[in-house]
Amino acid sequence: MKLQLTGATTTIANLAKVTFWDGATKVGEGLFTSATNASDASTTPSFPRSYASTTLTANFLIPKDGDKIMTIKGDLAAVGTSQSGTEGSWIKVDYDGGEVAATQGVGQSSGTTINTGSASDTSSNGVRMFKTFPTVAKVALSTNSLENGQRSLLRFKVTADSHGDVGLYKFTFTIATTGVNVDSIAVYGYVDSAFSNAAYANGGLLNNTAVDLEALWADSTTNINVTFDPVGQGGTAEVIQVPAGTTRYFDVLGTVSNASAGDSISTQLQGDAAYPATAWQTFGPTAPDLLNAGTTDGVDNDTNDDFIWSPQATTTVSVSANAFTNGYGVSGLPSTNLSAEILSK
Repeated sequence: MKLQLTGATTTIANLAKVTFWDGATKVGEGLFTSATNASDASTTPSFPRSYASTTLTANFLIPKDGDKIMTIKGDLAAVGTSQSGTEGSWIKVDYDGGEVAATQGVGQSSGTTINTGSASDTSSNGVRMFKTFPTVAKVALSTNSLENGQRSLLRFKVTADSHGDVGLYKFTFTIATTGVNVDSIAVYGYVDSAFSNAAYANGGLLNNTAVDLEALWADSTTNINVTFDPVGQGGTAEVIQVPAGTTRYFDVLGTVSNASAGDSISTQLQGDAAYPATAWQTFGPTAPDLLNAGTTDGVDNDTNDDFIWSPQATTTVSVSANAFTNGYGVSGLPSTNLSAEILSK
């Protein structure tokens, strides 16, 4: 069987090997060779491709006149100081259908060699490669009753994978109201699910100046951006940390007024619909920074800029580091936003 690396940032330095599986049974593995001189003219710019030809080490039996799913897994290279993996690389592995005799089977009864019947390559979605990543989940409120005064509008948690700390720079929320007024949005961060022990300076208050919705309101629905300033408290955005293997809990509060029967407030954490737009760069393991991304300002200028975070491959980053991405593909955070939390009276 012949496979190929089809993404411009998919290099053999980023992908250690591939393995082939029949359900839970491993039936083979393969290594990609150095890129050939042949270029893929379908991409801009074109780039050399690497190939892997593998003879399976165990039988993979396909029933007569039937089909069967083979799973191909990749072992990604480590990302970090002195490691070969490149943060942010888009890893794509595809079946090479262009070479007739490159993929073959043998008839179980006849012993006849059978070449592939496909004349075209597959086109996989690929995966993004990071040292670590966040997982987002909604946390239930203690009450969904709408009353005047400062109220929790939404609670959620962010968990960092065990491989490294996650840096957070920005959340975006959608708030919609029916009848009632809400203002002075404040976001707090905690270390515990009881929302009682502050995770950050300033009592856990992430935005030192509460968001004034009256200044932003266009109609009954508006989006608000919250960057973090718990330490300096001077209006200059900072990166807050979620240590590896731990969870931070976030509480979005607003001041409610004029609540009457039938009124409601809906609050959502926004996701992102696509990876940040990228500019072509020389690809390879020359630096462990986030490939094709940028500073927080760079990602924040992208159309998809609602949830900004960093996998911090080598060190805790500042807002000016070339090491940030958005919420696209973040586990638990749909591109259509986290499900709304609704308070009603």
